[in-house]
Amino acid sequence: MPVSEARRKANERYNAQAYDEIKVRVSKGRKAELQAHAEQQNESLNGFINRAIDTQLERDNRTVTEIIEQDYLPLEQSLVNKWRQDGKSEEEILQLLREFS
Repeated sequence: MPVSEARRKANERYNAQAYDEIKVRVSKGRKAELQAHAEQQNESLNGFINRAIDTQLERDNRTVTEIIEQDYLPLEQSLVNKWRQDGKSEEEILQLLREFS
């Protein structure tokens, strides 16, 4: 069902008041890739782009403590798990951690 001219104008007025627009340019073919990804996430392309922006802003604004806890402690734990799987003793693991840090 086509949108009436009055509805279209009302939508344009609302959008002008409620939103800022940013034009994003991507390489040819990338738009289809991004749309497909957004569909896999059950969201619109606009929703995906906004989520990506929000995620990066949160990441960029983390404190040093948050960076250590979120990025480095899981890495350290995965190394410990790997070393245990490799048969290293707890003493060897402690020594490796001390050398690592």
